[in-house]
Amino acid sequence: MVSLFDLSFYMETNKNNLIHLSIITVVYNDAHGLEKTIQSVLSQRFRNYEFLVFDGGSTDATIEIINKFSSQITYWTSEPDSGPYDAMNKGIEKSTGDWIIFMNSGDTFIDDHLLSRIFSLPGLNKTDVIFGDSIIDYKAFKIYKKAASLENIWKGMICSHQAMLFRAFLLKADGFNNTFRIGADYDRVCRLYKAGHLFQYFPEPMVNYAAFGISHREMFKSAREHFIIIKNIENLSFSQHLFHRCNLVYFFFLDMIYKVIPFKILCPFIRLIHLKKPV
Repeated sequence: MVSLFDLSFYMETNKNNLIHLSIITVVYNDAHGLEKTIQSVLSQRFRNYEFLVFDGGSTDATIEIINKFSSQITYWTSEPDSGPYDAMNKGIEKSTGDWIIFMNSGDTFIDDHLLSRIFSLPGLNKTDVIFGDSIIDYKAFKIYKKAASLENIWKGMICSHQAMLFRAFLLKADGFNNTFRIGADYDRVCRLYKAGHLFQYFPEPMVNYAAFGISHREMFKSAREHFIIIKNIENLSFSQHLFHRCNLVYFFFLDMIYKVIPFKILCPFIRLIHLKKPV
């Protein structure tokens, strides 16, 4: 006898059976974070996906975690790479799905039904990129980060790349530019938008990700790369140039503050800045 739970699970996991998703995770020496991400992926009620894991030659227990779940991972490899975007490009090349999402080690989907809701969006057949909101985890507290308007893409990345799904053929045609160590995702997103590809906003948080990733630890370098990228793509006005130059000054001093003042002291100020967006 089929229970109502089994029936609802069957309906949810098969109503989008024409959509095939590639979930790509890159990892390096982060066994604990990787296990969290794997468990989040495996808990998704949407089941028509392949799961690819690219390890950069970890020396901790990462490989043990991969082996623990190897029967549920479509493909994995462990070899040195030149950084996360190199590994992500390897994932693009190996993927076979219609859509691609990148879930970094430690990232988790917001809930078990997230992918099912995304692939139920109206007009999806005309969409090239889906983007949404995120939850940033500072350990002591969490912040809701709403995606920026596409009109403001000249200011910087509209959302975290974990909260974006891309048509696979767009990334296979041209992956991430490895000359940008921090902002290659911004470069790719800007070029897709500039080329006229259709972006669709998903008005919910899509992922949880930890604060103090590389773009957070090196905010000045990130801002500088973003400025270089957008200058190469757009003919910026004087006021837009001024915005980016002020950003560089701001993040230069913010970087110095983060390096000399412990997070425990900064924590109340960060919460105050984001007072209107707590979780």
